[in-house]
Amino acid sequence: IQEDARNVRIFNNKLHDNDWHGIYVFAVGNSYPSDIRIFNNFIYSNKTSGIRVEKSTSVEILNNSFYYNGEQYDGSGAALSLNHAKAAGVVFINNAVYSSTAPAIRTVEGSSYSGNNNLLFTQKGPANIIFHGKTYQLPEFIKAIGQDQNSKCANPRFANAAKGNFNLDSSSPGIGKGQVLNDKFTSDHAGTVRGDIWDIGAYEQP
Repeated sequence: IQEDARNVRIFNNKLHDNDWHGIYVFAVGNSYPSDIRIFNNFIYSNKTSGIRVEKSTSVEILNNSFYYNGEQYDGSGAALSLNHAKAAGVVFINNAVYSSTAPAIRTVEGSSYSGNNNLLFTQKGPANIIFHGKTYQLPEFIKAIGQDQNSKCANPRFANAAKGNFNLDSSSPGIGKGQVLNDKFTSDHAGTVRGDIWDIGAYEQP
């Protein structure tokens, strides 16, 4: 998504196995993309980042399922990477993130992030979040920064992510824990109406 892009919606896709990023929002010049909404996507096995945001304004990232992104990253990757000081107004809500060693979220100094109701799980890494150059586990991040108050550091428990099944297992901590966003969209990746109680991630539990 490049400069001058306006009112862009990316939804219900499978974005995977890219050598760089699953989705890349950026500008070379001074006309930034804005009013971008990314939702209900499966974003997995992208080498550098699941979603990388640079110069932009108003980017909403909602109800996506992330799996093993940024595992070969160059020091700037993650499931979500805000890699420019002019990444402004990035909102991250209801996303399910499963990483091995890469952080769930990485932001550089000056970028603007707000998040809530996410599942942020890093299997082997020392921290879930690298925020403005400092590493945090989620409870420390909530206390220090005040974001992701209703998020959890917990395995989303995808049914069988290795085989592309990103339904939530019946024991998932994401069931019924999403923020209701019916003013943004109303159904999940499969077209199931989400109703008044939302799950975290791209699929609503049947």
